[in-house]
Amino acid sequence: MTEGDGVTAEPTGERSMDTAARMFKAKRFGLAKAHVKHAIDQAKQAGHELLEGRAYGNLANIYETAGQSRKAIKYYKMCISKMRKLGEKGRESFVLSNAMVSCIHLKKYSEALKLAQRKLRITDDPEKRAETKGWIVKLRETIRVVQNRANAEYTAERTFA
Repeated sequence: MTEGDGVTAEPTGERSMDTAARMFKAKRFGLAKAHVKHAIDQAKQAGHELLEGRAYGNLANIYETAGQSRKAIKYYKMCISKMRKLGEKGRESFVLSNAMVSCIHLKKYSEALKLAQRKLRITDDPEKRAETKGWIVKLRETIRVVQNRANAEYTAERTFA
């Protein structure tokens, strides 16, 4: 990054994160992405793991908003891993929800279910636990319906083959 592209050197990346947030709100996703990536680099250099993890989550949000759920999941997982390592259960829980939505957008229901189950294991808040249990029920039902549909299609193909 250089002065010319609007990203300046800083010790931890906080300024880049703030700028990225403003760019995101203005729907200037390319600039937001550049600032978040700069924040990741700066956080790594400074050994600021929490900021690095937050930046992965923000980058994932940018990709998800831009309709790139596959890339979003990649960065959500990096964020989740960092938050788990740091013992940041509240942040991990929040990002697990975001990753779960991205998986649902891609019809990766089994993966979404695993994320929801992890969220349930680390969440203490009774309201959030109840909400997560609801998601688990819905995801299990969706998986059952998808499997039944696939089995019916397989049976029909074999019957008419």
